[in-house]
Amino acid sequence: MARTSPTFRRRRLARRVRQLREEAGMTQEKAAAGLDMSTSALSRKETGEVATSVHEIRSMMDLYDAYDPTCSTSRERRGNAAGGGPTAWRTGVTSTWRPKPVRCASCR
Repeated sequence: MARTSPTFRRRRLARRVRQLREEAGMTQEKAAAGLDMSTSALSRKETGEVATSVHEIRSMMDLYDAYDPTCSTSRERRGNAAGGGPTAWRTGVTSTWRPKPVRCASCR
């Protein structure tokens, strides 16, 4: 799989989010109000000028009543495979570590 730059991925995601809004028949003004952000903030997210969080993408898909798996994060698409996030190294490992019980001074 070829690697792409973060800027390219951000702009591709931005184009898709804008397309979902347009397919829902919403204006930027109406969508921005529904997402509790300014029109200029939504515009910057839809052009890829600024990054959009996973939570914002999910809120947009909810507002537009649309779901697109290509808008999910790469971590969600990969699952917990290697490189899938901070806990990927623990995949399939069951922990046997348990914290020691804390005893009060009178119980010792």
